[in-house]
Amino acid sequence: MADLSPDAGNSRERAPAAGGIGLYSAIAIGIGGMVGAGIFSILGVVAQAAGNGMWICFMMGSGAFLLIYAGVNAAHLKIIAATGAKKWLVWLALIACLIMLGVLSCYIYQNSKPALITMIGLLPLCFGLEWAYRTRTGRVIKPRIL
Repeated sequence: MADLSPDAGNSRERAPAAGGIGLYSAIAIGIGGMVGAGIFSILGVVAQAAGNGMWICFMMGSGAFLLIYAGVNAAHLKIIAATGAKKWLVWLALIACLIMLGVLSCYIYQNSKPALITMIGLLPLCFGLEWAYRTRTGRVIKPRIL
């Protein structure tokens, strides 16, 4: 009979039984499988809805990710002394991210100029919306003292 106690197979004092997993591990595997299947299922729905324009959606998402990652690395450079990170590594990540954004932009330009124009046009739109929100609500970004 399998041990279904919550910490079976997850105890720090003893190794799990050969081939056995605990209840928490089994639940984590089940949830992971459901989430993974959900992601792949929704990609199929998006692919059907977007049709031939799906690659544009992925390019836009990749561009947004690279911009956010570059912003995070640039912000990290401001607080690098407090984090204890290696400065050269943060610079390397920032430069690599910007190079990949350039490569992605060239690829989009070669394949679909309207998609590149849309991607570039969305950037000032996002900053404009952020500015309008902060102006309307009176919220400001306060510098952190570390």
